[in-house]
Amino acid sequence: MEKKWKIVFDYLLELIKTDQVKAGEALPSQNRLKTRFKYSDQPIRIAFDKLVSLNIVEAHQGKGFIVCEKTRNNILFSFSEMFPDAKSEYLKAELITIDKNLEKRTGFICGSKVYRVEVKRFLKDIDFIFQISWLNAKFFANFNFEILKQNGLMNFMKNHSKTKVSHAIKKIYFQKETDDLKISEWFNDNKTNQAIVDQGKVFDLYNEQIEYRESFYQPEFFKWEFIEWRK
Repeated sequence: MEKKWKIVFDYLLELIKTDQVKAGEALPSQNRLKTRFKYSDQPIRIAFDKLVSLNIVEAHQGKGFIVCEKTRNNILFSFSEMFPDAKSEYLKAELITIDKNLEKRTGFICGSKVYRVEVKRFLKDIDFIFQISWLNAKFFANFNFEILKQNGLMNFMKNHSKTKVSHAIKKIYFQKETDDLKISEWFNDNKTNQAIVDQGKVFDLYNEQIEYRESFYQPEFFKWEFIEWRK
C-alpha cells in the first residue's frame, strides 16, 4: 500500500504541475487536506516538508505554503542545447545487472537492473565526447533504443520514464588513461589518452536515482555553462 504522505505529496505536486496552483499562490491548507483525505496531521506535514526541502514551495506565516517561481537549472540543459552544432551517435544499449564494482562506481544497488547506453558526440566530424550512461530499469518498463536515439537521453528520460527528473549531482575531474580505463580506444584518432570527465547522478522528486553517467571529453573541447542563483 502506498504511504499516506506520498498520496498527499503526489496530489499537491499534480496541482503545481498542471498549473491549478501557480507560482506565488498558496496550496490547499492542512485542514482542507485533512478533510479531503481523512488523514491525521503527520502524513500531511511530511508531504509539505518534502515539497519545502525540494524548493518547490515555501512556508509563509499566515499565508500557508506558497509555490515558488520556476527557475531554469542545469538539469534542464540537454546536450543539444549546450552544443547545438554537434551530432550524436548512439552505439548500443543493453540490460545488465549491477555487481559490487558497479555499485561502487554508479551508486545503484547491487542486483538491480539498469540499461547501459554508449554514445559518441561529434563536432565537425570530430568525436569529442564518449559517454556511458546507466539508466534505472524500474523507470523504463517499455525501454526502446530506437526512440532513445531519436529523442536524445535527456528528452527520453523526460518523456518516457515513470517518474519526473528533479535534480542532479555533478562532479568534474581530470582523468588519465589507465589499464582499466582505455580512453584512447574510445576516440577515432587513438591518440587521446586523457580526458575531462563530467560525472553525474540524476534523481527524481523522491530522491531515487534515475541515471548515472560518465562523459569523457577531449580536453580542448570541454565546455560547461550553468546559471548560479543567489540564495
